[in-house]
Amino acid sequence: MQGTVAWWNVVKRCGIAEVWDESTGIVQKYFLLFSRIASSPKEIKPGQFCKFEKFSMPMKAGLLPMALGVDISDKPFETASTEAV
Repeated sequence: MQGTVAWWNVVKRCGIAEVWDESTGIVQKYFLLFSRIASSPKEIKPGQFCKFEKFSMPMKAGLLPMALGVDISDKPFETASTEAV
């Protein structure tokens, strides 16, 4: 899944990612925790691009799912196209 960092708290080292599903037009939000980020620039800030493959469901109703193994970048991630093969 790919999206953007919507909000980041420098002090608490956590934030929110937004992932937009093109087919349905639905925006899903995921909780970002610094300890679950695999790679990132020195400074994480809103507007940066993020991608991850897995997430864990929330322990309670009303909480966001947590993104796992997150990569954050200043530049958009390249996607593999069928024409490249």
